[in-house]
Amino acid sequence: MPSNRDRRPPSRRRPPLFDRLESRIALSGYYVSPAGDDSAAGTVDAPWKTVQHAVASAARGDVINLRAGSYNGGIYVETPDITIRSFPGERATIVAPSADPAVANNLWFNATGGRAVNLDLRGGYYYGVKFEKGGGLVDGCKVTDTGYFGIKIVPGADHVTITRTEVGNTGVAQGGGGIDDVNGDYLTIRDCYIHDTRGDAIMVKGGAIGVVIERNRIENSTGTGIDGGQWTDSVWFDPIQNPRLYEIIEPVIRNNIVIGTDYAGIALYGALRAEVSNNTLIDTARIGQGSIYVASAERFATNLDPTIVNNIVTRTVAGPRPMVFITRDGFAGTLTMDHNRYNNAGVDPGFWSQRSGPGFFGDFDSWRATFGIDAGSSSGEPGIDAGGHLLANSRSIDAGRSLVDVVDDFDREPRTGAYDIGADEYPAALRAVPSAPTGLVAAGSSGRVTLSWAAADDADSYLIERVAADGDDWARVADADAGVTSWLDAGLDAATTYRYRVRAANAAGDSPYSNTAVATTSADAATPGVATLFADRFDAAAATTARPWATVGGDWAQADGLLRQTGLGFGEPEKASVAGVAFPADIEVRARVRVDTWAGGDYARAGVSLGDDAAGLGYNLVFHRDTNTVQFLHDHVAWGNGYAFAWQVGTWYRFALRQQGGVLYGKVWADGQAEPADWMFRQDGWPGRAGAPGLNGGSYAASTASFDDFAVTT
Repeated sequence: MPSNRDRRPPSRRRPPLFDRLESRIALSGYYVSPAGDDSAAGTVDAPWKTVQHAVASAARGDVINLRAGSYNGGIYVETPDITIRSFPGERATIVAPSADPAVANNLWFNATGGRAVNLDLRGGYYYGVKFEKGGGLVDGCKVTDTGYFGIKIVPGADHVTITRTEVGNTGVAQGGGGIDDVNGDYLTIRDCYIHDTRGDAIMVKGGAIGVVIERNRIENSTGTGIDGGQWTDSVWFDPIQNPRLYEIIEPVIRNNIVIGTDYAGIALYGALRAEVSNNTLIDTARIGQGSIYVASAERFATNLDPTIVNNIVTRTVAGPRPMVFITRDGFAGTLTMDHNRYNNAGVDPGFWSQRSGPGFFGDFDSWRATFGIDAGSSSGEPGIDAGGHLLANSRSIDAGRSLVDVVDDFDREPRTGAYDIGADEYPAALRAVPSAPTGLVAAGSSGRVTLSWAAADDADSYLIERVAADGDDWARVADADAGVTSWLDAGLDAATTYRYRVRAANAAGDSPYSNTAVATTSADAATPGVATLFADRFDAAAATTARPWATVGGDWAQADGLLRQTGLGFGEPEKASVAGVAFPADIEVRARVRVDTWAGGDYARAGVSLGDDAAGLGYNLVFHRDTNTVQFLHDHVAWGNGYAFAWQVGTWYRFALRQQGGVLYGKVWADGQAEPADWMFRQDGWPGRAGAPGLNGGSYAASTASFDDFAVTT
C-alpha cells in the first residue's frame, strides 16, 4: 500500500502570503471545451480542447474555465496560482483511471496557490487531487472513485483549504480514505461531505500544525472518521519546529457529524493540545477501538493536554466496543472531558482505560468515580434524529459548556445562551420568551456610565436603552450577548444624567423591561485626546505617511484617489492591510466604502478590519450577504452579531470600527449625512486582538468594492 512515497520533505520556508499593492497585474482567463481546438486562441469564443494544454499555456494567476463536459485527467500543474474551475453555471468532469499507475493523480498541483473550484474529479491511481505546495484550495468539488485517497497534502504544503467538497467511494483499487495530510500545516477542512471510504475518512498526521476540521458530515467509513494524528515515519516530521515529534499540534475538531465507522469516530494519536468539541458520533467503532480513541503514537509522542467536551456519542444498536478507549500511554498532562452525552442504545455504555494498573473497563458511573472526569457529562438517549439534529425534547439542549472557540453549529447557526451538546444547536425560534433582567445598576464616571445586571433565563441577547434624565424618548443604544451582564456606555457629555433600562431577547421575542437605573457623568472632560496613528486618502499628496499597503487575495489597484478591490478572486479573505506599522490593540478604523458589484450570499462582504495577522485574518465590520445587513466577522472563526441596515450598491458609506477593552464597537452611515452620535453595533466575547488595520474587499468572487479616506486613531 502506498505511504508518503513521493519524496523527502521539502524545505519549510514558505512564500509570503501578502503581495505588495504595486506588484499586482491584470490577470487573464482561458477557456476549454470538449468541442474546442488546442490550436485556437483559448478564448470564450475559440476555446482550447484539453485541460493540460491550457495548464501548459497559462501564466501565474490565470484562471482556466472549463465548459460542461468530460476531460482527460492526469493533469500536472507547475505554474503558481492557477485556478481550474467550471464555467459559471456549468459543471465540468475530469476523469482518470483508478487502476493505471501511469496516471498517479487526477489533478496534481506542484506549485503554490493551485485552486480547483466546482469540478467533478473522478479517478486517479493514487489521488483525485494532490498538493505538493501550499496555498491550495478545493472548493465546491466532487472527488470520487480514486484508487487510494481522495485528496493528498504532502509535507510543506501549508495553508490548504478544502471546503464545500464531496469526497466519496475512495480506495477502489488499493483501499484508502478521504483526505490524507502528512505535515501540511494550517489545513482547513470545512463544510465537506465525506462518505464510503475504504479507509480513514480524514487523516492528519506527521506533525501538522493549526489544523481546523469543522462542520463536516462523514458517513460509512471502513476505518475511522477523523484521525487527529496517526503513525508516521520520522523522516516526515520537522524536528526543528516539532522536536518531540507530536503527530498533530493544536488541532481543532468541532461541529462534525460522523455516522457509521468501523473504527473510532474521532481518534487522537500523539496530539498536542487537541480540542475536540461539539461533535456528534453515531454508530461508530463497530469493529474496533472506541468511539473516542485516545492513544499514543507508539514510536514518538503521546497526547498532551487533550480537551474533549460537548460531544454526543451514541449508537442505534448496542455494541461491545467502548464509548471511550484510552490506551496505556494515551495521554500525559491533563485530560479535560466534560459535558459529553453517551448512549449505547439503552445498554449501559462501557468505558476502557489501560492507564491504571491492570486497566479499567466499567460503566459510566464507575468511569467518572475512578478517574474524576466527565463530571458534567451524562448517559442516556441524546435526543437526535437520524441525521444528528436535536429533537425538541432532547436532554442535550442547554446541557453543554459555553466555549469561546465554538460560536456556531453544524448548520452555521449561532450558538447562544447555554450551549447544546453535539454538532447541532436547537433552533432558538422554538424557545419561550426570556424572563426580564433584574438588579440593573448604573455608575457614572468621566464621560462614561457602567451598567450591570443579573442574567435572565433563556436569553440570547440583551437590548440596552437610554434616555436623558428629563426625556421620554428612549433609544436602543446597544445589544449584548447572552453571557454578558455589564456594559460600558462611553463618549457621553460631562455632568449629565441618564436613565437606562434593559430587556432580554431571543427568537421567541423580548422580555419585559428591567428596573430603571440612573447615573450622572462627572464634570471633567468626557473624552481623552485622540491621536491619528495612520491615514491615507490614496493620494500621495494627501497621505500622512508612506503607504505600506499589502494585499492578500483578489486583485487590487490604486487610481483616481481610490483603492479598489477589482478582481474576482477565489480566496478568503481578500484584504488590503497596513503592513510594516505597529498598532496597539485598542484603535479605531474609519474609511469610506462603496460596493461596486455584489453577488450576494455568504461570501459577499465589504468593509473595514482591525487586528489582521500576516494571513489577513482579523476582526471585521462588513456589509454581508444581502443589502440589508451589517455584521461583525472573525475571519476563519465565526460570524458575530448582525444588524439590519439598508444600503445600496454604488453608494458611498462611512464605516467606523473600534476595539476598546476587548469589545468591538461599530457604526455605518451614508456619506454626506451626519455621523451617528452613538455606536450602533457591538460585539462582545471575542478576545482583544492586536494587529494591522485594513479594508475587506470580499471573498470568492462575490463582491468588489472601492475605498477612500482611511484613518486609524487611538
